[in-house]
Amino acid sequence: MEVVWPVIFVLLAITMFLLNSSRKQTQSCKWFIAALVLLALVRFNQAVYFWFQIESSHQAVILGTAILRPLMLGSWLMAWWEWFDLHQPKWLPKINAILTLLYMATQLLGLSWVSNSIIHTHFQAIADYMRLLFVALMLFIIYQGIRKQGKKDLLVLVAALLMLIALFPKEISDLHIIPGIWFPYGVGVSRGQFFYVAFVFVMYVVLIQKNRKVELE
Repeated sequence: MEVVWPVIFVLLAITMFLLNSSRKQTQSCKWFIAALVLLALVRFNQAVYFWFQIESSHQAVILGTAILRPLMLGSWLMAWWEWFDLHQPKWLPKINAILTLLYMATQLLGLSWVSNSIIHTHFQAIADYMRLLFVALMLFIIYQGIRKQGKKDLLVLVAALLMLIALFPKEISDLHIIPGIWFPYGVGVSRGQFFYVAFVFVMYVVLIQKNRKVELE
């Protein structure tokens, strides 16, 4: 399944690119494609390590945890920021960039084999708080999007919330609202997989509607 998800996300990115290839690529489209590709790489990195074993465990963790994942979270914030065409507050993109870089550093220093056993636990705790900041910023962006767009782009808001839940499994689990794993037909499926499927479906509907609207104009 870890190989399927990268393919799905890349296909969605390609679809978005092709639908916008006949006209100038908007900033939101570029950020969205980047976020989808980075999400695909995060999932693919796990498959490469477990299936092909061409990476050492240290290399896989550094690439996935300390590099790709922080870049992915930062990209998703910018993708929604640009999609909702938000301009205020102007400091948010800069804060997002700084938070992404700091998160990369704390994730790296939070590895037990990078820093000693006492220090790395402190960095892990700091990284957890930083993830909460990412959640807060994404919720703020979604809220600003609701204020600006209203019900006009309700499906986009639904997609943003679906991706939020999928991207932050630990934080959502701590709320004890949505089970972390479901068992349809006796098969265990994680919450994230359900929400990824729902997100991809909703975004395809959004892209089809948007493309039809452009054709009618």
